[in-house]
Amino acid sequence: MALPRGRRCGALGAKLLIFLLFFAFICRVEATVRLVGQYDRATLLKLRDLSHLGHFESNVLSLCPELARNTATSPPERKQKRRRGRRGGAARRLRRQVSSGRLTLPVVLFANVQSLENKMDELHTRISTQKDIRDCSMLCFCETWLGEKTPDAAVTPDGYSVYRGDRSAVESGKTEERWHSSSNPGVLTVTHSQVQKALKQVNPHKAVGPDGVSPRVLKTCGEQLAGVYTDIFNWSLMEAVVPRIFKSSVIVPVPKKTFISTLNDYRPVALTPVAMKCLEKLVLVHLNNIVPDTIDLLQFAYRPNRSVDDAVSVALHHVLQHLDYSGTYVRTLFLDYSSAFNTIRPVRLIEKLAELGIPTPTCNWILDFLIERPQVVRIGQQVSDQLTLSTGSPQGCCLSPKLFTLYTHDCVSKHNNTIIIKYADDTTILVLSEGG
Repeated sequence: MALPRGRRCGALGAKLLIFLLFFAFICRVEATVRLVGQYDRATLLKLRDLSHLGHFESNVLSLCPELARNTATSPPERKQKRRRGRRGGAARRLRRQVSSGRLTLPVVLFANVQSLENKMDELHTRISTQKDIRDCSMLCFCETWLGEKTPDAAVTPDGYSVYRGDRSAVESGKTEERWHSSSNPGVLTVTHSQVQKALKQVNPHKAVGPDGVSPRVLKTCGEQLAGVYTDIFNWSLMEAVVPRIFKSSVIVPVPKKTFISTLNDYRPVALTPVAMKCLEKLVLVHLNNIVPDTIDLLQFAYRPNRSVDDAVSVALHHVLQHLDYSGTYVRTLFLDYSSAFNTIRPVRLIEKLAELGIPTPTCNWILDFLIERPQVVRIGQQVSDQLTLSTGSPQGCCLSPKLFTLYTHDCVSKHNNTIIIKYADDTTILVLSEGG
């Protein structure tokens, strides 16, 4: 039976009112629960600390799991991401600190000086002129060949402190002769890599020497032949004996002028074995390391970055500087040695080399290299009889220019008004005079 329309609208309104009241009650309860149940991490940690002090009962804490949170259920702390590669940028930060000047790294120089006492002038010059050496925090030198007779002050650069560890056969306990021996110090040895490099640098277009070994073969097979020649070279240097085939030479006269009138118009050029030239180059490097370039500043030949133009410029500088003053004049004498290389006396040369601090085994090897040299003269297809010489240094050898320079290094002026300028065997003497 249908209700009247008025009563039906009243019932519907009552239901709607009840629904709205119930909905409002639910929303209020939910807001209250949300307000009570929202805690940040700091608040929860404080509440947990209070629970340990007895401010809350265990049943209350069980109703709020947020308050009973332990380390097992807590999320792990976020780990810092580790950089991979380049040690986390440490190398880059180190370079940045060095470039900005906030951090200075120590610089250490290591060198095998082979006799330090006669290189002190060069060391002082390099320290004063070269920034790389001047900024070094430590200079470490080995093979100094210093003894009890050399005081610390003689080998101490300005601004440095010296710490020495001089060795002797007794103190260092070295009993093997090839390591250290007072009777055989400073024996020169060459390595396999040095010999191989020297063979690789051979000019294949050079003439074949008296041994008949082609330079092209030495260059092409340098890697295979380096071991054999290393043993031969080291035996020769150890025993101070040069094999006879290595000392042999073929003299080829080369004209000095276009028109030849006398024998003096020829220059005797010696063709020596190519392998011997490789050994000479290795010995030459050894001599250059021992004897400094400053030993003869007025010798402009056979030296790097020096030429005849430099010799002329130095001569003109002294002449013009002296002539700036009134009542002055300059006397000039030009000398040219005849057959300069051929007039070297080996015994006298060895005495001068010993005075320069070159080791005795090296001096003995050079002496054996210069004496009893078999040679022949070849003109076209004609070859002369063999002749043995024990004087001079053959032209065309790698060691001859250096030996001649050392032979004449003590030819210097002892007077301030006399200047001797040398270019190989060409010598100019300037006498700076005053008055009549």
